Amino acid sequence: MTPKTKLLYIEASDLIQRWVIALLKQLDCETTQARTLDKARAKIEKELPFNIILLGDLTRPTDQISGIPIAELSIIKSIRERTAYKNTTIIVFSSAAYEKEATRHGASDFLSKPAGAVELERILSPHLAVLRRSAGS
Repeated sequence: MTPKTKLLYIEASDLIQRWVIALLKQLDCETTQARTLDKARAKIEKELPFNIILLGDLTRPTDQISGIPIAELSIIKSIRERTAYKNTTIIVFSSAAYEKEATRHGASDFLSKPAGAVELERILSPHLAVLRRSAGS
C-alpha cells in the first residue's frame, strides 16, 4: 500500500481553505492546515517532513516598493534551508503578480488565483505521481 502524500496547506481564508481541503481529500492527500505563517513554521519544525507545501494567500505586509509579500517569500527560503525539506515541493497559490518572485525564492511551482478544481488538480497531479512512483520502488 502506497503511503499518502503528506501535504501542508497554508491559507488564511476559511472559504478557500474548505474548498481546497475537499479537493485534497479526493486526491488522497494527508493534509495538515495552517492559517498563519507562524503556525506553519511550528508545524514544519515539529512534524515529519511534508512532501508538498501549498502556500496560499495570507494577510501579510508587502514590500513597499515591489508589493511582493515578503513574509510568504521568506518562509519559502526558510523551508529550503532545512535539510529535511530540500526536496519538498512548494507550490504557491496566489496572484499571478507574485509568480516570478515566488519561483526566484525557491517555489517549485505556481498556480495563479483565481483557479478552479481542474487547475489545482492539474498543478498537483505531476507532483503526486512522482511521489507515488518513488514510494512504490
